[in-house]
Amino acid sequence: MNDEKYVIGSGSFRLLIGDLYDLYCYHFSLTRRLAEAADEKALLKIQKSVSGYERRMKRLCRRWGLPTDDTPWAYDTMEKSIRERMLHE
Repeated sequence: MNDEKYVIGSGSFRLLIGDLYDLYCYHFSLTRRLAEAADEKALLKIQKSVSGYERRMKRLCRRWGLPTDDTPWAYDTMEKSIRERMLHE
């Protein structure tokens, strides 16, 4: 077990929680809208409204220190980036 203690600065913590909350709301809003779409016209409207998704995710990746190119990354990369960007040892 790793007993290292970390402290996230209050500003970084609020930014991280805000980003996570935005992702959570965005995900469930999109899920609800997709479930309620009754026809192709409704799906096209949803598609148009989420067209800025890549831009939004790249901005989030830059803020968290994650790779912004199209290379795949996993949990360990995200953990390392957030530690480097927001945690104060």
